[in-house]
Amino acid sequence: MGNPEWTKEELYTNPDVRRQRSEEVQKRLREWTREHTKYEIYHEGQKAGVATGAYQTPEEIVRSEQLNSRGFFVELDHPEAGKRLYPTAPYRFSNTPWQGDRAAPLIGEHNEEIYHKRLGHSKEELMRLRGLGVI
Repeated sequence: MGNPEWTKEELYTNPDVRRQRSEEVQKRLREWTREHTKYEIYHEGQKAGVATGAYQTPEEIVRSEQLNSRGFFVELDHPEAGKRLYPTAPYRFSNTPWQGDRAAPLIGEHNEEIYHKRLGHSKEELMRLRGLGVI
């Protein structure tokens, strides 16, 4: 915040007084934040070693210069929704790269694989569960 004069008043230096008069403190903080963008506050906080972050809308996240330069989003073709951007892994490992090559599954798309092949239910049991509306 640049240590404005008002921060030197007892109201802001004494934790007990600050707690008792938190509405005044909040008012000053709101006034100060209105003078800056969320990104200015975020970047200045980072420079000062303050753990801070900026709330971002989904649109801002998709447009993020940092995420896009890292190749975080990949375009995949979904059978119902068409081409859409999908997020990848938030990390990169050199020996185990991320391998996302398909869009979100359709409802029930993997039922046979999971229930029959992996869990061992018979195909008849799978049909029965479908008929009951369980899956």
